[in-house]
Amino acid sequence: WSRLDTEFNFLKLMSEAEIRNVPKAIKKMADFNVGIYSYIEGEPILEATDFNVAASAAFIIEINNKMKRFSRKIGSASDYYSDYAGLVASVERRIISLKKYIHPDNQAYSQTVKEIDLIFQKTAKQDISFCKECQNDILKAGEVISPSDFGFHNMLQSGGNLKFLDFEYAGTDNVLKLLCDFYCQPRIHISGEQFKAFVNTLNENLVHVDELYNSAMKLLPLFRLKWVCIILNQINKSEQGI
Repeated sequence: WSRLDTEFNFLKLMSEAEIRNVPKAIKKMADFNVGIYSYIEGEPILEATDFNVAASAAFIIEINNKMKRFSRKIGSASDYYSDYAGLVASVERRIISLKKYIHPDNQAYSQTVKEIDLIFQKTAKQDISFCKECQNDILKAGEVISPSDFGFHNMLQSGGNLKFLDFEYAGTDNVLKLLCDFYCQPRIHISGEQFKAFVNTLNENLVHVDELYNSAMKLLPLFRLKWVCIILNQINKSEQGI
């Protein structure tokens, strides 16, 4: 099952659900790993305004309300995990991957990865009661239909409307993963107050979980480490010409 399949089929379901502010899937050429989609007008988003944050929350609410009837046709989102151990293992795999790029003549990179690993050990492997709390928070938050790679880097603005792109990782995902990834994406800064508003809007209109914001804040350090790994991995790929 490829990213092309995921994105193309997800967009087809969105069309059936009458979600308008996304591209339409026109043709899939699997032999070439190419999908053809309708053109979307708009400009890149340069800052996280309160309006854009509210519109982003509204989009998640819309796709969940309109697409829940297709839930059996929607698979798990990329990097899906159902519990705290899965989250910890996911971040640890990224750190292990970074270690493979360490070279004796690159002391700065080597030291950075070692520091990331030390922070990870302190952050993820705390006392049993904290780990149990995080496990309960993840289970209690439940799952939503998610674009997965959801952030302002995958949106366009056209007049007073937002358009949404990039669904190659989409699927059913944990609520807290969606929230923390949205906040941690590095290209456009989201303020703490905007994040709180985003969480509260989703909670009031979709999730309905006690202490959702506090649960997200507990997991944020791990997700920040995950995004540090993602950024360093992109640097490694760039250096290798990938």
